[in-house]
Amino acid sequence: MIAAMLLAVLAQVPDPFGDRWQLVSEDSDASYAIDPATITREGDRATVVIRARVTSDSALPFQIAVTRTHFDCAQQLTGIQAAQAYDAAGTQIRAMEVSPDQVRLGAFSDGPTLAIFAAVCRTD
Repeated sequence: MIAAMLLAVLAQVPDPFGDRWQLVSEDSDASYAIDPATITREGDRATVVIRARVTSDSALPFQIAVTRTHFDCAQQLTGIQAAQAYDAAGTQIRAMEVSPDQVRLGAFSDGPTLAIFAAVCRTD
């Protein structure tokens, strides 16, 4: 059952090397993009798929990370439900997932997460 749920969520993640991504923020570590087609909202909660492409001088063991991230827009909290990491050749090297009810939401204050929050939780 858990394996089937994991496969279902991973099948919904867009191609990390595709062109559906909308750049939201950059810093010295990575560029951060969202796939607008994956944004879902339910009340004050929102979910989106985010791609972080690390800079070439990064010491991280992966080139791209893709996460399914939850936001509580009213309380400015965020948490990751699923994550995948890819090397420069596009090979998936790590993956994890928890069920939506197990996502631990935490506070954030600035940086890329704030920019993503603004893009996902805006009410215009």
